[in-house]
Amino acid sequence: MITEELRAPERAPIGCARKNRWPALLSSLCLLAAASLGQADVREVFRCSFIDGADMDDLMKARDYLVQQSEKLGLTDMTAFVWTPYKVDGFSDDFLWFSTHADMAAFAKAGDTYAKSPEGQAVQARFDKIVECNTSMSTREQIYTGSEEMTITPPALIASFACKLNHGQNMGHVQDLISHYKGVLDASGMHKQFIAFMDVPVMSSTDNDLYVYGVHPDLATWAARGAAMQSSEAGQMLGRHAQQVMDCNNALWWGQRVVPPM
Repeated sequence: MITEELRAPERAPIGCARKNRWPALLSSLCLLAAASLGQADVREVFRCSFIDGADMDDLMKARDYLVQQSEKLGLTDMTAFVWTPYKVDGFSDDFLWFSTHADMAAFAKAGDTYAKSPEGQAVQARFDKIVECNTSMSTREQIYTGSEEMTITPPALIASFACKLNHGQNMGHVQDLISHYKGVLDASGMHKQFIAFMDVPVMSSTDNDLYVYGVHPDLATWAARGAAMQSSEAGQMLGRHAQQVMDCNNALWWGQRVVPPM
């Protein structure tokens, strides 16, 4: 899964993590990631369940209110995405909400503004009426971009991998794997319209070291790409390389951007 069960329910989806732990390995990875990823942005992750009979329509109404109030506050740079589970083992909530900020300074500006303004508090109250969420934070790096601009009719198909590094492996080995991954995808010719990302937890109670996910236009394209990779020598070598570096659980989600509205 892209995120694990966190310790305690939190307000969402504009609040920030409060009751999370900092595993020693995770802390060292985050420091390394911050130094090496360069263009990584900051991502708030909310794992949410609807309450009091609320549903996705209510969430989109709260989203509309968030967008309106954010414009009043001059906060127009944030993007947000919602994922709903398709094939996800052990996920008992209704959806994931991701709020993405350009960097830590942008995240802090948005957090302070929402916390200290009537508009921000009103948005928080609107969400608190319909969802209960656990929250965490990560850095996000785009690790692959196809040669063609993606054209997707929402929702997109998201293939995610929640990974733990194997003994003796570190982020340097992950970067080597990413280079290998890029080369294989470029050579396959099947990923011209494809993007992939890596998230590294910053504040989280997860035991996972990183998350990797790819965005496909639909289920048929994902299946065709997977079959081609599994049947090719290059794809099999890449699979063995990945297994050497980390142990992952995979999942499938339906996802779409919700801020700005599409």
